Amino acid sequence: MSTFLDLPDELILLCLLPPILPLPSTQTCRLTCTRINRLIAESIDFKYHDALHLHGMLENPRAKLPPTPVDRLRWLTEREANWIMFRAFSTRKIKLDFKPSMLPELAGGMFIVGDEVDAQGIFTALRYTPTAPVYGAQTEPPQWGTIHSVDGRPLLGFGVGLEEFGLVALVSYIQNLDDPTTISLYIQLSLLPSGKPHPAAAHPSLFVHRVSIRTRPPKPHVEICGRRLALALAYPADTEHPSGLDDLYVWDWMSGQRVPLGIPLQLSTEGRGLAFISPDIILLPNSDALTLDLLFLHPDGDEHSQGPARLVKLHLPPLRDDLYVTFFRCRASPPLRASADFDLGSESTTSPFIADPAAGLIFLLLEVETTPEAPYQFFLLLDRPTFLSRLRALGLGLTSAASEHPDGIPWAQWGPHCSRWLRAENLSAYAIAVSHGPRLVSIHRDARVREALAEGNRGCSTAHVRPVPSVFVFSEMGEQVDVDGVELDWHVQPPKGPFTERIVSALPYMEIFSDAHFRYDAVEMDNECVIGTQVVDERVTEMEVMWFG
Repeated sequence: MSTFLDLPDELILLCLLPPILPLPSTQTCRLTCTRINRLIAESIDFKYHDALHLHGMLENPRAKLPPTPVDRLRWLTEREANWIMFRAFSTRKIKLDFKPSMLPELAGGMFIVGDEVDAQGIFTALRYTPTAPVYGAQTEPPQWGTIHSVDGRPLLGFGVGLEEFGLVALVSYIQNLDDPTTISLYIQLSLLPSGKPHPAAAHPSLFVHRVSIRTRPPKPHVEICGRRLALALAYPADTEHPSGLDDLYVWDWMSGQRVPLGIPLQLSTEGRGLAFISPDIILLPNSDALTLDLLFLHPDGDEHSQGPARLVKLHLPPLRDDLYVTFFRCRASPPLRASADFDLGSESTTSPFIADPAAGLIFLLLEVETTPEAPYQFFLLLDRPTFLSRLRALGLGLTSAASEHPDGIPWAQWGPHCSRWLRAENLSAYAIAVSHGPRLVSIHRDARVREALAEGNRGCSTAHVRPVPSVFVFSEMGEQVDVDGVELDWHVQPPKGPFTERIVSALPYMEIFSDAHFRYDAVEMDNECVIGTQVVDERVTEMEVMWFG
């Protein structure tokens, strides 16, 4: 009787490597048989896939990759070495001949900002330009494209799903002619770069709601995952929250149907942003309760069955009684893709490798008030795969989340296993840090300045933080692995710090500081580049593009 080991070596390897077998399972197979271990150890295909897994990367289906795994491995290794050493392939400066109305967004190889405001202080269009250099034309000015809002409606913000769909979702509003304090909110679904209605959307515009405002409209935050589009609204602190209206809405943007949540949701005043942890789980920072709120949705296409969505709270370490949260921000970039089988919607992404969102960081910034002059500021980094493994190990899901955990999950049960706390004091006044995939870049105000730089430099340096693969903390089945947690030193959690208990982080990580220093007021990054911007009077005036390929 023939067995698996009777197959030729080439077929055995083919069965043991992705996409047929996940890489962690391939590693397990090495323990079962000496022959399999030898075949895998000698396989250049395995070394290449292992390197992709280690760095949290995927092949770009639109890029022209070398035909052999040897050359692909060399490309990947050189590219990752350049990132670690912060050595860009090219650097160019771009002066902006207009005054953007908002801080930029960098995604899918595109740099996107709001257009100039008019005399009434509103803007009605987005401007964008590719970030990849045009070889032989590095000094030419950028070619800016424009996406206009429908009927010249004022814009409040936007969200993107460029890598998967080439989608830009613009949040706009219309004032009621009879009552100027009442506005109607809309989401316009456009295709980049044409700016035309997105062909996959059954309706080019989604109606949100009508709301009465006293001072300013709410600030929107949009995240897209597959067919789902989530909109979070943050109303000004000096504005009474509109009764009967939620702060979070979810749509199937392709069909135009709103996903019924079935539970009232009012977000905290100082919470900002949201993130899809998986296609069916949304993370919301809650500054009032000092929790991470997880909203469990019904699987895609099954929204109308078996009742409402469910909410569970993950508690952070408790604060001293005299302290409170003044800022709580969440970011996860790139947006989570609904499927591993995708085709990039944005042709501007030229990199041979792209970040795997499923292996990336979830980045949170927490600011705790002591005095306005010296608040405590922390980064909280969550490793997405370890975080999801921990949720499964705790038995959290759509049917059990709220009923079995009415008071939420204490920090000690979930936090130390999948998180890393880092200092965030004394950073840039604007975009203090950004993350993309497995990387985080932060800029510091008080870094030492090179003598070659002009006096008056803000002294911003750039650092990378990336987690070591966290399979060493929890197994695929969610079983705990014996790992010693690393306690925060006094620089991160001083003896008289904001928390009432000592914090332990069991997630390994590596921190790398660059030798260079930069005059940046803010940074943005995506899979290919880091863009440092100069900000004067709250307007971006110049940007420097460091392109890593």
